[in-house]
Amino acid sequence: ARLAPALEGGKLGNRPFYLGTVTAANGQHLDVLAHAWDSVLIVEFEAVERDAPAGFRELYPLLGDFLLNVNERASVESLATLAAHHVRSVTGYGRVMVYQFDPDGHGHVMAESKEDDYVSYMGQRFPASDIPAQARDLYTLQHIRLIQDANYVPAPLVPARNPVTGAPNDLSFAALRSVSPVHLQYMRNMGTLASMSVSLIVKGKLWGLISCHNAGPAPLEFEKRTACEQLGQVLALCIESREDAAELTFRLEVRRMMVEMLGNLTKGANIIDNMRGVFPELLRFARAGGVAIVANERVLTYGDTPDDDAIDAIVAWLEQQGHGAEVFQTDSLGTVCPAAVGLERNAAGLLAMPISRVHRHYLLWFRPERVHTIEWAGNPRGKDSAPTPDPPTQLRPRLSFDAWREEIHGVSLPWHVAEVELTGEFRSALLGIALERAEQMAELAEELGRANKELEA
Repeated sequence: ARLAPALEGGKLGNRPFYLGTVTAANGQHLDVLAHAWDSVLIVEFEAVERDAPAGFRELYPLLGDFLLNVNERASVESLATLAAHHVRSVTGYGRVMVYQFDPDGHGHVMAESKEDDYVSYMGQRFPASDIPAQARDLYTLQHIRLIQDANYVPAPLVPARNPVTGAPNDLSFAALRSVSPVHLQYMRNMGTLASMSVSLIVKGKLWGLISCHNAGPAPLEFEKRTACEQLGQVLALCIESREDAAELTFRLEVRRMMVEMLGNLTKGANIIDNMRGVFPELLRFARAGGVAIVANERVLTYGDTPDDDAIDAIVAWLEQQGHGAEVFQTDSLGTVCPAAVGLERNAAGLLAMPISRVHRHYLLWFRPERVHTIEWAGNPRGKDSAPTPDPPTQLRPRLSFDAWREEIHGVSLPWHVAEVELTGEFRSALLGIALERAEQMAELAEELGRANKELEA
């Protein structure tokens, strides 16, 4: 009867909403959460110690203190460290990490706050296979997930099928939904019996996670979870603004260099020869180690580049692969181009731009190999996984999280998306200059033709 007014009238959305705290006949106090999803109302009763309603007293001081310190923290890493300390102070968990997903889906730990007796994962990477695609989709939908005790015994929901749709019950947004047994075993293998994850959504995509671990079971009231979720949303907004500002600054600088180069390229009659005069600017434009111009059989180079024959072979491969009409980029050229195998010292990365639509004219930027070491939280190749069960299943939890170092060879610094996009603009501008020159030459030829006719007359 107390809950009925809040459940009526279609006010609830798909996020669990706190309705209040009730006490059952046996004296157990329960927080009541409810949300509307998949044609039904889902009401959850979560056991708590307090008999009073949730006060959300953690929310204001947590966000207020974080926002006061935001302007003092210039980098994303320092903001993430501040957030990790704040979340640990609210949850009391033994270890809180903030990690970002790289383009391959691996999670890189950029910030950590922990008790002294907890293992540190700072600077390490968690393989993409630790979080399957379906779990990432759920993190994007539901921004917080709590597992109070990895040894819990799941209880079946009755009825098993949605009474309205007849389909299996969809508990995507439920706070008390059960999780995969594989993930529970993963937690136990890690020495973690309680965990909480807060999604960091930047521009609609899963950027990373705030991941909280505790060695023993650790219930966490709804108001504390809400405070952490709100902090995660503020952190995501700060990350977005920092990344946008850095992106804008980078693009403005690259565009400034491009405009300056184009101004110099319009001074002479031959664009290819003019490019020799802006070789240093071309290197800075693409942050490259070497640059080459291929004009039919001519090869002009500057900086640290492969020899002329190797460059010629790379261009032949580009034409064969159909890259003669678009900008091509890779940070591991040797893995895709047979002609580049063994050239990693100065040509691990390639940014290639066709200059002409008709002739064999290319502008090539080369980046050297950047040998670096990655430290993983366990072997990413799967050698630390549990033995394959019979019958085999797709997912198996890892057994080891010991630091595992891997040295990366044959890969350059990746090309920034702005560098690739502005290279396309640079190409369009060069084609425009070439077209203007061609029109000027055509007008000149027409004038010469008239002059010759006059002379003959």
